[in-house]
Amino acid sequence: MIHPKFSINGKAFDSNALENGELFPQELASILQNWMSDEKLMKLQSSGTTTGEPKPIYLEKSKMMASAQMTVQFLGLRAGDTAWLTLSPKYIGGLMMVVRAMITGMNLHVDGPDMDSLVASKRPEQIDLGAMVPHQVMTLLERAPEKLRNIQNLLIGGGPVSGTLASDLKEVGGRVYSTFGMSETISHIALKQINGADSQAYYQTLPGISIQSIGGCLSIKAPGLLEEELLTRDRVEIHSPREFVWLGRSDFMINSGGVKIHPEKLEERLDNQLSCSFAFIGIPHSTLGQQLVLVVEGDVPTHLDWSDFQRYEIPKKVLSLSHFPRTDTGKIKRGVLQEIILDQLK
Repeated sequence: MIHPKFSINGKAFDSNALENGELFPQELASILQNWMSDEKLMKLQSSGTTTGEPKPIYLEKSKMMASAQMTVQFLGLRAGDTAWLTLSPKYIGGLMMVVRAMITGMNLHVDGPDMDSLVASKRPEQIDLGAMVPHQVMTLLERAPEKLRNIQNLLIGGGPVSGTLASDLKEVGGRVYSTFGMSETISHIALKQINGADSQAYYQTLPGISIQSIGGCLSIKAPGLLEEELLTRDRVEIHSPREFVWLGRSDFMINSGGVKIHPEKLEERLDNQLSCSFAFIGIPHSTLGQQLVLVVEGDVPTHLDWSDFQRYEIPKKVLSLSHFPRTDTGKIKRGVLQEIILDQLK
């Protein structure tokens, strides 16, 4: 389905012009050709996970449309609105931006995902929907903060939004959302507004999504997206039938002396003291089971204030690494990072 009002860079969509590289960049042209084919599935590349390598995934077009419609309905988007494509459409985040624009009849303004393209962008004055990864947002705040103004709805995904970044976005004007989702759910199933007077403490599910906690992990029912209930490895606290707090991945949970520690939550609290990338990991320990360690990218900081941390939350070691292993979207590969640190400590 392509809405008759769908346009790209201000020009009405014309299926006969798909080979025109100026109107349709080749990467986007391939997506559009695939979408209009008789194939029921779309093949795309995962950006890689924090525990694994990139791999091809296949999505049903009908489910992609259902996912896109949920977001459009939640945000109140309509035909004639403008969407800003700043992510590669060969990955799920960028691909779903294209689908949302196609089915709604929005004007899709296309820029490359690299920062030079975004800084130099001649985008329209007002953007109704944008989507970026945290690194893009942080860089624009530093180099071209005006590019973040007049975005009515900005979705940030592909990695956690730090407390410092959320604070820096308090006054950007439009609504800024941290997103929660995964490949299995075809993009996000919940959003959390992180700026303005309506900022939220909880993720709120999109229409039609129901959730529960099973053994402390999030379980998702999403008719139209999932064939059956999906039990994730995300540790959560359920606040209401549509709201939850994300605690972290059970894969990364550290058990030190019988105390379960969520490294992502510690990182949120330490974020305002460090300007570099960092991560808490657990390494084997003879009596504790696992020992809490802080790894920073670059030089070891000379001073950190642990006065607001519990004794078990203070790392036993602070180590450094010149460059962290990352996915294509900038997420730290925690499993790989842990292996590197263990090799260093041998």
